Amino acid sequence: MDICPVIIDKKLSYIPWGGDNALPYNILNLIESDETLSTCQQFNSEVCYGSGLRYNVDESTKAVKQEVEDFLLDNAVAQYWLGVCHDFKHFAFCVSVIILNAEGNKVVRLIRKEECHCRLSPAEKDNLFATEPLFFP
Repeated sequence: MDICPVIIDKKLSYIPWGGDNALPYNILNLIESDETLSTCQQFNSEVCYGSGLRYNVDESTKAVKQEVEDFLLDNAVAQYWLGVCHDFKHFAFCVSVIILNAEGNKVVRLIRKEECHCRLSPAEKDNLFATEPLFFP
């Protein structure tokens, strides 16, 4: 079965998740309906998570150390990383949104988007890397 892009308008289309556009929901339902599989997937995600994200500011200035601490306080980095690990184990990819400050020179927020609510647009013929994720509420 060929999966064709869903055209929204002249400039916007997306690739559906399978023939019924519900593949991630179907995967999650299969995982959740089997206790053994669910436990194994949780274990796999936790192994991928490892000891969590670590950072080292030993040789940084006091200002940089404070910026890192502020970022970690403002963002649930451990929760973000565990969610990313789940996404990799369930769907083999993840979608992250990086929010920059007004000047565009510093990351101020890191957000994980659930794959179930994301679709990719087809690549342009002259630029294979010009895909943009579409987010659905």
